[in-house]
Amino acid sequence: GSTLHVVGGTDDQAKLDRITNIFLAIDIKTGVSTRLADYPEVGLTTGTAAVAGGRLFVFGGARWNPALKTVVNHAAAHAYSPAKKRWEALPPLPHPGRGISAITLDDRHIFVAGGYRNDEVEFVTDAFVFTVATGTYAPTNPLPYAAMEGQVKSGDWLYCLGGEDRKRHRTDAAY
Repeated sequence: GSTLHVVGGTDDQAKLDRITNIFLAIDIKTGVSTRLADYPEVGLTTGTAAVAGGRLFVFGGARWNPALKTVVNHAAAHAYSPAKKRWEALPPLPHPGRGISAITLDDRHIFVAGGYRNDEVEFVTDAFVFTVATGTYAPTNPLPYAAMEGQVKSGDWLYCLGGEDRKRHRTDAAY
């Protein structure tokens, strides 16, 4: 509709201890912002989201860990129902990660792929199809390159575009 949903983030990217779980609905016609039920995790940044079947699905991301004084990735997944005005916990991703991308394939399926797992594994080619009705992740063909990449769907085609493929490095790859 005419609502933009914004979840998590920080007001200062240099101060990651300010990562939040605030969830807002912004009316794109009037600019009016309404605070909704907070995202169920402690904080969220660089997660991914897609809409399917009238719900907003949020996968992965990172949060600030005050004990370790660093950002840690998580595998959390949740769906928000605007009709019910509440979050629902979903089965977690197969692996924690941030910078994952998600794109709606249809009202029943979301393609979830790529991202940055951790400092040991770094960027991944992992790709899954999430089935909305069952809350399951089915592995599918891996991405053509490991990255926090962007995706665009046009007709029957899914395009994998650019992104960060190494720390502080961008690629112009396109498939």
